[in-house]
Amino acid sequence: MDKKLMEGIHQRYMKKYGLAEVTYIEVDYGDLETLVQDVYNIEDFCIPSSEEASNSTSLTYHISEEAKNTEWCEWDKGKWESFMNGKDPGGITGLVLERLVKDNVLPVGSYLINIFW
Repeated sequence: MDKKLMEGIHQRYMKKYGLAEVTYIEVDYGDLETLVQDVYNIEDFCIPSSEEASNSTSLTYHISEEAKNTEWCEWDKGKWESFMNGKDPGGITGLVLERLVKDNVLPVGSYLINIFW
C-alpha cells in the first residue's frame, strides 16, 4: 500500500479514537533517584516504593510551563517538606519532577520513567 495512503489511514484512526503522538524525556528510575539524591541531598529516595510500582513498569508525568511558574498549594508544600526531612509521603515522584523543573535542573516536558530491575 502507498506510504502516503497509509499515513492518511493512520491519522484518521488516531483522530477517531483520540490517539496522539507524544515526545517524552526518558529516564531510568535509578538514574532519576541518583539525580534527586545529588541535587537535594536526599539519601533514601526510592521511586518504586513511593509509587508502589512493580518491575516492568513505566510512569509518565507532564510538567508544563504553567506548573513551573505556579506556586504550590499548602498540601504540596507539606508533602515536599516531609520529603526534604527524609520522610516519603508516597506518590512524591511527580512533585519531585516538578521541583526539578522549577529549580531549572530539568526542562519542562513529558517524562517517561522506566522501572526495570
